[in-house]
Amino acid sequence: MSINIRKIERADIDAVIEIMAKAFQNSALYRYLEPDAEKRAQFLRLVFRHRIAFSFDTHEAYAAYNMETMSGAAFWAHPDSKMRENSALEEAVRECSGIFEKWRRFHEILFEAFSKAYSKPHWSLGPIAVAPEVWGQGTAGALIRHKLAQIDESGLPCLLGTQDEVNIKIYTRYGFRLIHKVIAAKGEDGALSCYVMLREFG
Repeated sequence: MSINIRKIERADIDAVIEIMAKAFQNSALYRYLEPDAEKRAQFLRLVFRHRIAFSFDTHEAYAAYNMETMSGAAFWAHPDSKMRENSALEEAVRECSGIFEKWRRFHEILFEAFSKAYSKPHWSLGPIAVAPEVWGQGTAGALIRHKLAQIDESGLPCLLGTQDEVNIKIYTRYGFRLIHKVIAAKGEDGALSCYVMLREFG
């Protein structure tokens, strides 16, 4: 499959939201936040609409295309950007019954985990998602390798966080290693963990 990578524009937001919502539908974090699958799908579209709009000032964003069809997207936070509150997203989540307190507590733990794990200047990967219908066909790899090649030229490391343990093996293929793990919450499916991974330059 021929995969082309290009920067995401604001006109692409709706397509990116659909990919993100479908890709994260069964992720550990969102299952914990909203156990009901139908409500979760709606919540994911709300979350990613605000996250993506917020990211344009702090991230570089790229989409993968198979011909003219978007198949994936990745957001990379600049080294000079700080983890900060997305007030519009917070207000939107506050309106979601039963979710806000879990959401707020998770992000407090997430911010603390990242600050403890690595404090020097670095790029950060996240979110990244691939349309489920093309999983396993190289889209994620194309997105990751495209930006990592540029990051290596800067001489800086790259950090990421995931709540799905299965992703650790995937990211290891691209030079990331697990440097920190924290239990973020206890859910119906067991503990929700946050895994912080680092890819060092050189």
